[in-house]
Amino acid sequence: MLDVLRFLVPAAIAAAGVQGANHSCKNIPGDPGWPSASSWAALNKTVGGRLIATVPAASVCHKKPYHDYNETACDDLKTVWDFPQAHFTYPSEIGSAWFQNGSCDPFTPASQPCRLGNYASYSINVTGAADVVAGVQFAKKNNVRLVIKNTGSDVLGRSTGKGSLLLWTFNLKTTQILPSYSASYYQGPAIRIGAGIMVEEAMAAATRP
Repeated sequence: MLDVLRFLVPAAIAAAGVQGANHSCKNIPGDPGWPSASSWAALNKTVGGRLIATVPAASVCHKKPYHDYNETACDDLKTVWDFPQAHFTYPSEIGSAWFQNGSCDPFTPASQPCRLGNYASYSINVTGAADVVAGVQFAKKNNVRLVIKNTGSDVLGRSTGKGSLLLWTFNLKTTQILPSYSASYYQGPAIRIGAGIMVEEAMAAATRP
């Protein structure tokens, strides 16, 4: 699978003018430096309305603070919660659910509040490099943690983080067959795939007549 960290993000970071790592503590909700609602609205406008405020999937199992409680939907979610595929189509969900530390879990009492915990606060539904540039620039300007999620999640939990802005690349679904590819380590047919392509999608594209 084409890794967005290798192909898309370095160019975007260079375009954003980021020179090096900032080792200061990142702003999180409640901090004086946390971006204002108008700042987030401006980012949303920049990325064409594709900024998504996180509402955990398991909010349907809790009565506060999202008021999405739905017993039937909660029961359905419980049956698939432990399967990574259940989290693929949600921008900020964590495929390895233990990394959210039970902050919004379908198996805890409905009366227990659903909290963001280690979830990202916002996600950008990335459709191209310009969205990545906008996210990187916003995170740098506001000293907000920036994380990246493709389809599932990093097995070490690095695809999320409290108070973070998440670049969600799941919908980058392009494929291109390269009949004759040449590199120092390989010569022959190859396929170039977008960061959101899963293994089965790549295999289908590669074997298509």
